[in-house]
Amino acid sequence: MRDKKNSDTNPAWLLARQRPCCKRCVLILLDGLGDRSHQSLDHLTPLQAATTPNLDRIAAIGSNGLFHAARPGMALPSENAHFAMFGYSQKEFPGRGLLESLGAEIAVAPSEVALLAHFVSLEEKNNILVLREDRPSVNAKEAASLTQTISSFNEGDISFRYTPTRHLDGILAMDGLVSPPHHGLGLPCGRSAPD
Repeated sequence: MRDKKNSDTNPAWLLARQRPCCKRCVLILLDGLGDRSHQSLDHLTPLQAATTPNLDRIAAIGSNGLFHAARPGMALPSENAHFAMFGYSQKEFPGRGLLESLGAEIAVAPSEVALLAHFVSLEEKNNILVLREDRPSVNAKEAASLTQTISSFNEGDISFRYTPTRHLDGILAMDGLVSPPHHGLGLPCGRSAPD
């Protein structure tokens, strides 16, 4: 005997059966698409000057608009704005390091702070470290040697663990007397090298 609640004679059950359980949508986020006009393009932006039939068709059949993640005129970094688009407050933003760690399937312990990191080349000028080259040109063997050198080390009560994600980019996980968010703004940078 069939349960009357779930029988075909129950109008609510029939209605639920006819309705799709969920709707699907595709979100296309054109991050960084905004640009500046250029004289060589008759004072148009590259997007305005481009021929974009596929993008035009998608825009015509979909919904589109502008989104201010914080407030008009306040530009957030992409990762913060993306997080806000999905309904999270800025207080809930876990930091780009943790998001990159999750994306690269790198485990981060609850006691660790994850930072997005990459190698740079510095030089000293007038007792100040100055950026010489962002992501210096090195071959795969040199990159592997650099990442191996700093893969794990301690400085005082803080332990560092560097995990490469691609070439000279990686995740630096810090454990010890650190607390999120760790920006280091205005703090003196000591000279330190792993043993």
